[in-house]
Amino acid sequence: MQLSNRVNELKPSATMTLTALAESMQREGKDVIVLAAGQPDFSTPDFIKDAGKEALDKNYTRYTPVSGMPEFKEAIQRKFKRDNNLEYELDEIIVGTGGKQVLYNAIHALLNPGDEALIPAPYWVSYPPAVELAGGVPVYLDTKFDDLFLVDPENLKRAITERTKILFFNTPSNPTGTMYDKELMLEIGTICLENNVTVITDELYEYLVYDGETAYSLASLDPAFKKMTITVNGLSKAYAMTGWRIGYCGGPREIISAMGRIQSHSTSNASSIAQYAGITALSRTREELKEYFDLFEERRNISFDRLAGMKDIETFKPKGAFYIFPKVSAYYGTSYMNHEITDSSSFCKYMLEEQLISPVPGSAFGNDDHVRISYSVGVDDLNKALDRFEEGLNKLQ
Repeated sequence: MQLSNRVNELKPSATMTLTALAESMQREGKDVIVLAAGQPDFSTPDFIKDAGKEALDKNYTRYTPVSGMPEFKEAIQRKFKRDNNLEYELDEIIVGTGGKQVLYNAIHALLNPGDEALIPAPYWVSYPPAVELAGGVPVYLDTKFDDLFLVDPENLKRAITERTKILFFNTPSNPTGTMYDKELMLEIGTICLENNVTVITDELYEYLVYDGETAYSLASLDPAFKKMTITVNGLSKAYAMTGWRIGYCGGPREIISAMGRIQSHSTSNASSIAQYAGITALSRTREELKEYFDLFEERRNISFDRLAGMKDIETFKPKGAFYIFPKVSAYYGTSYMNHEITDSSSFCKYMLEEQLISPVPGSAFGNDDHVRISYSVGVDDLNKALDRFEEGLNKLQ
């Protein structure tokens, strides 16, 4: 039996792989602190779990329309209008099995073999493989640490060719925690509009913003932008519902319809129970969930303050999400016992095996000088992990 070339060339998600390895070590009795996970450490709030139980009691256990339950899509409609100043008709909304599937469907609906997709680096690990599986060509937009990894509009203009079809736009960002202000978003949107580039905006971390910042939706800034933008969101991050697997998006009717046709031949509908619970989840505003987000802001502050004070570590304070992306390349060329530190992968391997913490190599996100640390762990574990991180740095010579 011979596998397809595209599968042979496909690498598993680095974040999922490291999380699984760290959890395996935990099961062996090792005191590993997992810093790789892209999920909140607290459980789904009780009011959402109660809605899921109600769905079972009411026998919401059958197929739903492929694109989502009408009642849930109406809740998404209300959420888009309330939080994002966006109005979508029901046939301009689709529900998928997590934000990842929604993104995957959008990519396959838009790309022909050889079409180019612009991906600002650092990027979420699944963007490039999803493009490649659709036969597309990832084109990376390099960004600079000194610019907080924000896209330079002039670089964007230079990168666009006649084959450019998509720009990925993630704010707040995974892995860097950076955010775009309205002025820069308007510049980027205008460039894409002038060049007929569809923008896929990944807004899963929109509620996880700090210091009074506002996360804007590109599609809301200009009626013309809305016609060229697919606005992707989900329940995983804001509502601690990673295992429920619910993502959704709003966008141009023609693209949403195509995504529905693709989904009809893969998963069909997302979980009926999770959709029912999602109606209740989306009824709560960011302000009503503030107690959860305040925890992340506290952890963000601890992570930045501690890392910024460590020798030869460069970092900046994230404005959103629950990741920090310190630069560790000053330690390349050092060693400890049998560990030679040559890149972000060997650095993270050393930290896992010697210090029992699991940051993720920056190479997985397109920047080998950095590592990603998720601060979605409790304060005690976070401080312990940062102690171990600093101790690990001090051992390297």
